[in-house]
Amino acid sequence: MIYLYCGDVLDFFDNYCINNLNMIITDPPFVISNKKNVTNKWNGYTSFKGDWDVVVSNKWVRLCCESLIEGGIFCSFGLFGNLANIYFVLEQLNYMQFLAHPIWEKINPAPSIHRRIYVNAAEFILIYSKGGNWTFNYEVAKELSGNKQMKNVWKAPVVKRILGRSRKHRSVLSNLILTLTNVGDIILDPFCGSGSIIESVVENGRIAIGVDNDDVVLEDLKRRLEEKDHEVQLCYL
Repeated sequence: MIYLYCGDVLDFFDNYCINNLNMIITDPPFVISNKKNVTNKWNGYTSFKGDWDVVVSNKWVRLCCESLIEGGIFCSFGLFGNLANIYFVLEQLNYMQFLAHPIWEKINPAPSIHRRIYVNAAEFILIYSKGGNWTFNYEVAKELSGNKQMKNVWKAPVVKRILGRSRKHRSVLSNLILTLTNVGDIILDPFCGSGSIIESVVENGRIAIGVDNDDVVLEDLKRRLEEKDHEVQLCYL
């Protein structure tokens, strides 16, 4: 069963008392939209990403960490600027321990829109553990890396968006899921969007929970999952 919830992530935690998650993986809102929806005259780029790209209280970080089991893993994708606030919250939680910050090196990055700074060809993945008893499947990591120790720079192409929402490459997600969790573990994405994380969780034999405030993308995700014969439960908060 795959569990999807449509609504605000804070409402999700208000409605459900959860304390058995093995992992959080997410790509939180960028909060870079311009409500004026300025269009770049050279390439048609618009600055308004959508209603999902809104300021979200960092309270979600603490609630996610509280919902983890001992040894559970918190992972967040983002750029340095996006992750700074999340890092600050995690560092204030004395039960959370920094583990790593792998880098997804994009082999086909999008060009610089305004041409006033470098092309962004990488994303960071901030990884913390709840306490010291985390899972790391060393032999699996070696197998995924050609029988060598896995390094923290992972090269993979950019993935085409669905309904305007970004997606993560399957190999990057599999590196996280297969090395830091076990089959049957429960993984939450509190900002699941078009569902690339949810799809990878299920494909790798784990239980997926997704939350998002966009009913259109969730209905589309539900349809695509059911087309692959997955059983999906979609609830509205």
